[in-house]
Amino acid sequence: MTGQADSGLKRDLIFISLGHGVFALGQWAIVSAIAKVAGLEAMAVFGLTLAIANPIYFLANMALRVAFASDAGRDFTFGDYWLARVAGLLAAAFAMGIAALLTVGAHGIDGASALLLFALIKSADGLFDLLYGARQREGSTMAIAISLLLRALLAPAACLAGLLLADGALWAGLAGWGTAAVALFLLREAVGIRVRLRAEPAVAGARAVIIKAWPLGVGAALASLETAIPRYVIEWEMEPGALGYFTGVFFFFQASVVVSNAFGSAASAHLGRAHAADDRRGFLRMTGMLALLGAGLGVCGVAFAIVLGPWALAVIYTPEYAAYGTVLTLTMAAAGLRFIASFLQYALVAAKRFRTHMLLHMVLATTAGVVAPPLVFHYGMEGAALSLIVVGAVQVCLLIGLMARR
Repeated sequence: MTGQADSGLKRDLIFISLGHGVFALGQWAIVSAIAKVAGLEAMAVFGLTLAIANPIYFLANMALRVAFASDAGRDFTFGDYWLARVAGLLAAAFAMGIAALLTVGAHGIDGASALLLFALIKSADGLFDLLYGARQREGSTMAIAISLLLRALLAPAACLAGLLLADGALWAGLAGWGTAAVALFLLREAVGIRVRLRAEPAVAGARAVIIKAWPLGVGAALASLETAIPRYVIEWEMEPGALGYFTGVFFFFQASVVVSNAFGSAASAHLGRAHAADDRRGFLRMTGMLALLGAGLGVCGVAFAIVLGPWALAVIYTPEYAAYGTVLTLTMAAAGLRFIASFLQYALVAAKRFRTHMLLHMVLATTAGVVAPPLVFHYGMEGAALSLIVVGAVQVCLLIGLMARR
């Protein structure tokens, strides 16, 4: 039985990691297009958009994909999870509208339009995400990989087309990206959603899911806030172009998060089944294997940054970004810690310790709020990267302690 579980885990890791890896490259292609075609000011606006939007949507999504995939006892139906996701996305869209109004004064119509269009993109992402959770629980990881591949191909092409047609206007690139995301969902996934809703209609309802999953949403939002706080401080403390450069560097960190989330999502169903079966040995063995994988990926990331970092920054963005190789190395060190922490955290979620997950990130967000301002003030962008390292180190230590007490 253990051999079959390991085989299934390896298969899911391969398909989902490949799919999310290609998807991360597609997202990177979008950022590269913005840097090369729209310029540094647009990169700064886009970076601020990400820093504002991501905590909102992590809160709204409530990590329902992970909760769904690891729901080995089938406590809720697809219809229950679907209603909860739609409710969360509507609330997030409202919050993004308010954020857009608040940013008009500082960033004009460009900042407001970026937030509104990104709300469209994140709404489509949220619907795809829940469907992937259903497919994971069924073991249909190849279908997830194919969907991610299509999204990775269409979104950058649509974004680039918008940028070129509108002479580098950020709003046009985001509009192209959003249109591609919505069209792909409607053409490829909408029928499957209807079939699933007929087969598994809502029983408990959205409220029951939200009551159980809201700590995950708060924890995920706080986790996103941990990495957003240094960018807020850069926006407040440094020259206007600084956030644009840091956004380019930070996307290496963001890509690593996508990869770690892919591995963690692939493992969540297996971890959930091991926990439901009270297979402590198998649960801890899978967790340890994932943590070692995270450490290895982290070492590879730092080595890449040291050897090829400046060259990669110049090629992916523009030659001016090559001056921030040291910032990239520090950022990848933080990403290495995040790899390890992410895998340990997926095990915590699979063990249904949702409130522990939330409390952990309250501590980490507070840590980020304390260390980021002085580090950025004294060391600039390198200080922002150092704050990510501090938060990552605290996170790993706390998670090891929590897992030891399981």
